[in-house]
Amino acid sequence: MSMCIHLRYLRLNWGVDCPKEDHPDPICTLPNLETLIVELASHYKLQHGIWRLKKLRHLERMLCVTSKTIPPDTSGKYYLPSLHTLQLVTLEEGVTMSSIVNGRFSKLRKLGLEWNAKSKCTENELLQGLHHLKNLEKLKLVDFKELTLKAREFPSKIPQINIMMKYDSDELNFSYSFLNSLGEVTNLRILKVTSKGMFGEDSLSLAAKSFPNLEVFHLKEMGVKE
Repeated sequence: MSMCIHLRYLRLNWGVDCPKEDHPDPICTLPNLETLIVELASHYKLQHGIWRLKKLRHLERMLCVTSKTIPPDTSGKYYLPSLHTLQLVTLEEGVTMSSIVNGRFSKLRKLGLEWNAKSKCTENELLQGLHHLKNLEKLKLVDFKELTLKAREFPSKIPQINIMMKYDSDELNFSYSFLNSLGEVTNLRILKVTSKGMFGEDSLSLAAKSFPNLEVFHLKEMGVKE
């Protein structure tokens, strides 16, 4: 693959084997790569060499950030200046957003995160650092059920947040009360919540003067108690 130095678009589909963690990833030798889409049977673990792809703009689908992905320091070479899209990402046990985002994705517009059930962190601990993504326009959170982040912990100018629960399980029931925290994100214009027919543990009740600029509020495939 290192011979394809001019390659700009790469999609990996089912049937392709992921490189072992102790082997160099040939994808990291493609200096002109702009789009990488991974559609494999298991999560694609991003290797440390991903930071060499300075032209990368879109990194999508089944991705996993591990402790080996994280740069050892904050020197200038460990960043992706062109990255606009990073989704859908699972963080390996022990990895949090604050350990990877600080100053490394200056142009990031879309971010999708999926909760790792094996994580020893709380959801809030895992999401710490989101506020560093000053240019984020769309945030997607999958299988997070205990969102109690304060408004100041979200990017201050973010206009759209999507929350999705993929699995129909009693263990994933959540409380609607988390919406009140989002109601204080003053620039939020679009909020979508999808939950596969589940009921929240409480009734849907929004605080007065919440969501001052909300234009679209979409509840999909979920029950609402009266």
